[in-house]
Amino acid sequence: MDHAVAEPDDRKLAVDGAVGTLNWRVDPNLAAFGIVINEKMMRSTPRRLEFPTIHYAGRTFAPDKARNLVQKIFIFPKASTNAAFVNLSGCSDEDVGLIWNSIKRAYNNHVVIQRNNNTIGLVTFYTGLPDLNALRNVNIVFFLIKEKNTVEYQRYKKALDCRLQVPSQFITYHGKGKAQKCMRTNASPYWSNLSLKINAKLGGTAFVSSPTNQLRGGELNGPTMMIGLDVSHAAPGSDLPSLAAMSVSLDKHGAYYGGMYHANGQREEIVGFSVMEALLQDLLKHWVVMHKAVPAQLYFFRDGVSEGQFQHVLETEVKAIEAVFKNCGYKKPKITVIVATKRHHVRAFMHPEMMNPERGTLVEDVATHPQQWDFYLFSHVALKGTARPVHYHVIQDEIGCSRQELPKLIYRQCYQYCRCPTPVSLHPAIYYAHLISKRAHLADNLEGDEQMLRALPIGNLKKQMWFV
Repeated sequence: MDHAVAEPDDRKLAVDGAVGTLNWRVDPNLAAFGIVINEKMMRSTPRRLEFPTIHYAGRTFAPDKARNLVQKIFIFPKASTNAAFVNLSGCSDEDVGLIWNSIKRAYNNHVVIQRNNNTIGLVTFYTGLPDLNALRNVNIVFFLIKEKNTVEYQRYKKALDCRLQVPSQFITYHGKGKAQKCMRTNASPYWSNLSLKINAKLGGTAFVSSPTNQLRGGELNGPTMMIGLDVSHAAPGSDLPSLAAMSVSLDKHGAYYGGMYHANGQREEIVGFSVMEALLQDLLKHWVVMHKAVPAQLYFFRDGVSEGQFQHVLETEVKAIEAVFKNCGYKKPKITVIVATKRHHVRAFMHPEMMNPERGTLVEDVATHPQQWDFYLFSHVALKGTARPVHYHVIQDEIGCSRQELPKLIYRQCYQYCRCPTPVSLHPAIYYAHLISKRAHLADNLEGDEQMLRALPIGNLKKQMWFV
């Protein structure tokens, strides 16, 4: 663990030490082929991307000031007219009341609805698990539980996701958790961060980003859809299917997403037409109804494929997306395909300080492909250890993106991750696909459950950010 979180200067010393032990200069095999390896790290001339402007309701902020949610009103708020609060923790009714009042007070501070300020209206309290049918017609269900990683947690999540199609928010309360520490402190960031998730699950957006000094929220250029796709596999030895998880942007800012998941065969990485149609078709039709237009541009962010699979992505997955548009009677959009890789061994250090690169650092030389279009982007701040950039590889560009502007767009959207007001390391479309995949495995790992033979969730839940 200490090695995994080594500070940049310690990591560089370890790398230099390992290179020194290899003794490339005196290696007879290298000398026989005339190979000379430079033992010094390569010097890059990176670009520093400008910070975006963050937009809340009626106000704009620089990123450093936007991350504090105090007195921030969400730009696209959503109210709940009917909620349920289920206490499974065994705590007293008094503590339940304190927790609920803290949630409601924080949400009212961030969500302003012009017609009335009752942002969370009717709420029904339950002690112990009620009949699930009683939760069918609510907007959101709050669960107060002792431990998160339990079979009961998994079963409740699956029941709400797959059977009731109701978003849920779990709060851990066992005498030591954050809720216990914060329930008597109404101004705590804990309740504000919880409000971010509640607003997203109800259908709202807390903030959006735009290019620097742009006064209006940064809308995408023309009818544009973002898709994130990730395929995850069961543990070795398991006969459970691989799961394809897709997130699809639904708004004009590329900030609000819906999502679905589907079984994808046994250890199959590439998604074929039948699964792609099941994942994309309903969300595509919903997108067209919302925007009264067909997407003219589509950014397809793919995670988890190696260079040897790039051609399979283009020949199978991209063709499957085009076929879904054709079957729906829509004109084929211009598609730009971007593969994101996190698991690599490239690290960068600022010289001469030997610190992590600042967020917005873009490396486009020395470590990149000599002919193809790829780059390394540090979009986040590493709180601990050595920062690892995300390697973005553009394998198809029908949109005609500028090499100057595409990294800026990706970086700007990293500030729109709905669960925190700070930039994340990976484009949100892929981040959300990971979250959907994680929820899919939560459900599929339960004993006695049938394999998923259709895309889930069904109903309107797939059009909400139920997975955050």
